[in-house]
Amino acid sequence: MDRIRLIKTLDQATKSFFENNEVFYDALEPALQYQKKHDQEFAAFLCSVLAYGRIVQVKRNIHAILDKMGKSPVSCLITIQDKDLKVLLKNWKHRFNTAHDMFIFLKTLQKIYSKAGSLEKYVQPHNCENSFELLKCIYKKIYEAIPKDLKPKDSFHFLIPNPELNSASKRMNLYLKWMIRTDYPDLGLWTTFDKSKLIVPLDTHIYKQAKSLGWTKRSAADLTTALEITDKLRELDPKDPTRFDFALCHLSINGTILK
Repeated sequence: MDRIRLIKTLDQATKSFFENNEVFYDALEPALQYQKKHDQEFAAFLCSVLAYGRIVQVKRNIHAILDKMGKSPVSCLITIQDKDLKVLLKNWKHRFNTAHDMFIFLKTLQKIYSKAGSLEKYVQPHNCENSFELLKCIYKKIYEAIPKDLKPKDSFHFLIPNPELNSASKRMNLYLKWMIRTDYPDLGLWTTFDKSKLIVPLDTHIYKQAKSLGWTKRSAADLTTALEITDKLRELDPKDPTRFDFALCHLSINGTILK
């Protein structure tokens, strides 16, 4: 498929998906209910780290936390006591992530929001030259903020992958796309990092499309492959390479693989 035809196909798919409210089947949907930026930022971060598995299960387990945190989850997060947080998370589980994992995750975010007011102010993405550096910075700063008296188990480390191990970091790249791009449904909350530097959130759906389109021959869906596919997307739109992520992903989810 030539460049012009592919762009047209993806733009039409994007428009159709949004007209049919396809975003309801996206992991970001629970965060769209909030109006305040810091609530959207926090809720979207929770949505991103749990964005693995069946979407029905993903959304159910996100709502199981957010719905108990009231109209402003950040206000709840900052003020909630440990005993109440444990009650909120009682019996919570998402695949192999446990209530203990989520308790540490939320206590870490509690520390960050109490100190900095937002993830953007804490991470300071403007100090990073590219997305790989930003991924490393997020990983480093999140782990620095884990309360010293809490001991993460192996399952916790899945929530925030280490990009230096060549993980595709799909969920972190998804979060960055949500934060930096301004086109719906992306939130555009982080204004100090250029969307042209974003890396495609590589999952099985994007990987299938990329293989079919001849964008990669690599057998591993890792960060190297994600960067290779992003370079191909940059040929479609140099200023906004992740612009077509939603269409590519949801076309695959709906059974359409482009040739």
